Amino acid sequence: MTTLPTLRAVDLAAIQQERIERGAEDRQLNANAPAVAFVRNIRLPKQDGLPCRLYEPLRVETLPLLVYLHGGGWSFGSLDSHDRFLRQLSVYARIAILSVGYRLAPEHPYPSARDDVVEIMHGLRDRTILADVGRGGLFLAGDSAGAHIALSAAMKLPRATTNGLILFYGAYRPEFATVSHRMHGCGDSGLTTERMRNYWSAYLHATPLQSRCEADLLARDPGALPNVYIAAAECDPLLSDSLDLAALLDRDRVSHQLLVAKGARHGYLRRLEHWAAVHEHLAPVVAFINHCCHRSPPALLAGKVSSS
Repeated sequence: MTTLPTLRAVDLAAIQQERIERGAEDRQLNANAPAVAFVRNIRLPKQDGLPCRLYEPLRVETLPLLVYLHGGGWSFGSLDSHDRFLRQLSVYARIAILSVGYRLAPEHPYPSARDDVVEIMHGLRDRTILADVGRGGLFLAGDSAGAHIALSAAMKLPRATTNGLILFYGAYRPEFATVSHRMHGCGDSGLTTERMRNYWSAYLHATPLQSRCEADLLARDPGALPNVYIAAAECDPLLSDSLDLAALLDRDRVSHQLLVAKGARHGYLRRLEHWAAVHEHLAPVVAFINHCCHRSPPALLAGKVSSS
């Protein structure tokens, strides 16, 4: 397995500082978030458990429910970091979304976040939590590090748990010599290979060797996964991860779709400003959701969804 840098005290301090800086950036990014009819903060799976945020564009039990895991290198991100994007997706697709504030590394290394999600998905499937939400279908989704957590959790869940799995520009293995890392890992695309090394180090620093190998999702048998939607960014160090995941699923005959956003950089979904961009990138996602839960296409809104 690829050698990862040792996590030092100075690295822990840098993570804490970056969390503060990212929080300020998130507040600016969410300034023009669209209004959603019903938004509430809750804790799952029990009252003192994980912070979550539920978005409901309509109070209708038959809406599909999408469980979303934010990106952020496993060490960053929160319910606020992806708030605008999830509002856009909820309104555009007419789906309920449960954003999960899973435990972060390095305080909670792999597989803590995955185990959080597996527990929540079991509760949703068994109707022991949020029994009045998501009767129109259940989906699991995430971007970047959140996509890794989503795929890792899906590999632990029975196939019938979800209608589909939606993965945006995911990090699926601690490997840094791929074609896309060589082409886009120097910093021109925002995310760098060096930062990915540090993120993986924080995620796996206290994980036994056997579990570290398990975290390489592209070296595992994907098992009985549901339908999978894979979106990738063309100018992204992690592009090869998505391409190789699609090849793995194709080899094992797992139903999937792959879409590469031309000219896009890592994290592009958080910066969709106008209706045309939202439609371009989210219309295929909506079509995938509708197909997986046999739902007629919803009546989509028109205009700038970035305005409140």
